[in-house]
Amino acid sequence: MVTPLDVASYNEGSMPKMIVLKNALFRNVQCSFYPLQVFRHTNRKYYSTQEAYMSAWQIHQYGGPEQLKLYNTVEIPTVQRPWDVLVKVHAASINPIDGMMLGGYGAATMNAFRRLTCSFSEKNEFPLILGRDFSGVVVATGKAIPQSKFKPGDEVWGAGDPWRQGAFAEYTVVNALQISHKPKQLGHTDAATMPYVGATCWSALCTLGTFAASQHDWKEHVEAKTSRSQSLFQSTSSFSVQLQQTTQPSLALVIGGSGGIGTFSIQLLKAWGAEVTSTCAGDAVMKVLELGADIALDYTKEDVFLELKRLPQFDLILDAVDDNSEQCMPLLKKYANARYITLKTPFLRNNDDSLFPLGLIKTGITLGTHNIKALQQGQTYRWGLFMPNGYAMKQIAELVDAGKILPVIEKVYPFSKLSSGLEKVATKHNRGKSVLDVSDQHVDVQHEEPEQQHAQANT
Repeated sequence: MVTPLDVASYNEGSMPKMIVLKNALFRNVQCSFYPLQVFRHTNRKYYSTQEAYMSAWQIHQYGGPEQLKLYNTVEIPTVQRPWDVLVKVHAASINPIDGMMLGGYGAATMNAFRRLTCSFSEKNEFPLILGRDFSGVVVATGKAIPQSKFKPGDEVWGAGDPWRQGAFAEYTVVNALQISHKPKQLGHTDAATMPYVGATCWSALCTLGTFAASQHDWKEHVEAKTSRSQSLFQSTSSFSVQLQQTTQPSLALVIGGSGGIGTFSIQLLKAWGAEVTSTCAGDAVMKVLELGADIALDYTKEDVFLELKRLPQFDLILDAVDDNSEQCMPLLKKYANARYITLKTPFLRNNDDSLFPLGLIKTGITLGTHNIKALQQGQTYRWGLFMPNGYAMKQIAELVDAGKILPVIEKVYPFSKLSSGLEKVATKHNRGKSVLDVSDQHVDVQHEEPEQQHAQANT
């Protein structure tokens, strides 16, 4: 097994002439006579005297978990673009979207993006490596990336484009604009829980929902007003009353607060100063409250939407479970730019069921129909989508290091047990994130359930 972090780096002037000639003729390829893997990094070459193979989970057709095959002779991907980064994966999270993509969900859209954006070697649909987010160490970088941004040895986290090869492997290549340095306070296993849900929540709440932007504008407005009031109206009490009315926090509702998206969004909204109400199952109520939710409602014991109607109306509703817009829209404030955001969108499904352009048209009609009804009440209906975002990762890392966001892990699976992890998250009754420990590739009794180990010891 090759560990490119341990390989030596040479300038071409100090290389043997035959290797210089090989590098000139065969850039970024493996030569059969010289079993060397070359990694481009600015004006240097990183190479090893061993064949560069890695372990990776691949599929060759869509289907169930039985399609997943673990191979130990997959070539380590190379850095082919100026802004790409090769990362040694230490841990990756297992998300419901991985199981859905295993079954072919979104295949039409992913293939369209592969044709438009990927290099010739990446255009093939199969073999496919799933897995969206990861935490790991930089091995090599593209020539356009300065050393001050990323360099070999840096610990990073992120989530890559879903149409490229994923993170259920020892190494992955990702665009530098989609990663950041991981939080200093977290190890790789904890850090791997956040990039996918973090990027999705940031996209839903900030990029598409414009919630965070409005919160930041509100804070700047309050600080500016406070400064002016102290200098000009120190003795005026009426302004302080007006300021208190202006600085009331936003009211947010999270539908499905116990899963990966829910546990993260509650903490993110609280970090932004919102008052958060959440729905969850009874066994998760205490956990949701511990994460910062002001109110947690058990949807299994009561008519949760009837209970929600008794509460003050919300500025924002994030639905991480389904499209419950019929029940949720009456819970929003009227004529206050209140927004309902659902992560259950028909975008990828429409493109799978119809030709790509027709699917887009059908999706646009659905979104427009919902908003025609919502705008009549001064509200908006929006969809939340996963968007890789290195800036969001950087901001989230700062919140994590400040202690405002904590990882919530339900279970850690060894690398050999990916299928078990996918089956678990497919149940959609999760209490946090499931993580794949890519560095743990040994299959032995220590990974079995305690009852099984005890039974084997007595036989």
